[in-house]
Amino acid sequence: MPPDSERVGLAAIKQVLAGAIDGRGDKFLAVVPERGGPVVYWSAPIRDAQRHLIGAVLLGESISDLAAELRPADGGRLFFYGPTGAPIVGSIPSLSGEVRQSVTSDRLMRVSVSADGHTYAVAVSDWMMRGERQGYLGLGLPAESVVNNVLTLRVVFLLTFVGTALVVLVVGGLLARRISQPLEKLVNSMKMVAGVDLSQRAPGGPADEIGYLTTSFNKMTASLEEKTKALETTSFASIEALARAIDARDPYTYGHSARVARLSFEIAEEMGLPPDQLIALSRASLLHDIGKIGVEDRVLRKPGPLNPRETAAMREHPVIGYEMLKGLHFLESSLEGVRHHHEHWDGGGYPDGVKGEDIPLAVRILTVADALDALTSDRPYRTAMSFLDAVHRIEAGAGNQFDPAVIRALRSRSAAIAALLLVMGKPRAVPLDVVKEPAV
Repeated sequence: MPPDSERVGLAAIKQVLAGAIDGRGDKFLAVVPERGGPVVYWSAPIRDAQRHLIGAVLLGESISDLAAELRPADGGRLFFYGPTGAPIVGSIPSLSGEVRQSVTSDRLMRVSVSADGHTYAVAVSDWMMRGERQGYLGLGLPAESVVNNVLTLRVVFLLTFVGTALVVLVVGGLLARRISQPLEKLVNSMKMVAGVDLSQRAPGGPADEIGYLTTSFNKMTASLEEKTKALETTSFASIEALARAIDARDPYTYGHSARVARLSFEIAEEMGLPPDQLIALSRASLLHDIGKIGVEDRVLRKPGPLNPRETAAMREHPVIGYEMLKGLHFLESSLEGVRHHHEHWDGGGYPDGVKGEDIPLAVRILTVADALDALTSDRPYRTAMSFLDAVHRIEAGAGNQFDPAVIRALRSRSAAIAALLLVMGKPRAVPLDVVKEPAV
């Protein structure tokens, strides 16, 4: 034991040797300032095979090492503060009195901290160990990468993960060999959850402290998964509303994204896409034109052909949309549709010139549905085509602009798609006999 910690650790060891047990068990701790930085020490009993107390052990790990081991992904870091708000590790500003007074067991405070040449958005909470406040703990994420409606979820989860991991790492060294494997499985599950896999559950452990911790962890993860899905639903609804508003900027494209989503679903179902890809395709269809928020109204609403400069500006919208959404994990599977819905089967599209099967199947379906709705809609420079004329125009692009397999699926599903266009308010494009017997 280091000399600086002998006096502080002695009281904890005396409690263990005296057989002391409180509401949290028979292990006691102390945070000890030492020359190399503060250290967390745990004192625990040593028992023989008959459970008789024969000694005590004192285990310590520096807070600097804990901070390094638990450093979050995505460039985040931990900040440890003492009871007065002074930093324990690193050269960072102290917490103000207002922040310290506002932090409670169920309330976080958000502050901005500059460290190592970076600015961090830091969520500050109580640092509690064995029911006693040791100070304050902050989890910081680089401010430039934070998306507000996702930050709250990540901070709450990662703080919970860090608190649980602190207990697991410190107490793990004191546990017997017979429970080391369940503990390792639990830590692995926590790492997977920290990587935003909230469907992960830890396997059941023995009926002891680790088993209780595993059960608590699984309940916490289930709750986080439920709240994440609710947050994703709310976030997507907000983003979808923005996409619909962008469609509404031009009366000729009003409702376009919603129609493309329904047309895409019909073709994708005909081609047998699995449910998870259908969901991703639906979201990509609803959001594929969201990047037009960065295109000027005079370009979007121009009644005639675009000049080269205007064309270049219009062709930026897939990349703009992709950059807007790429930080949202739950939309990751839909981002290819946003970026590549103007790519061509022969490689002549934009923005990246990918071709053939390098373009995901769901995106190739979206491209055909996008073209079908555009051709059967009025434009300032032309009236809407009929359904049959639009299909013939798309067929003419088979092998060039469009995937021939997707066009075959469109033809197989043409009756249902024609009926859908009627429901979506395009009676001029779909004569009644086409719905009954499509001549495609």
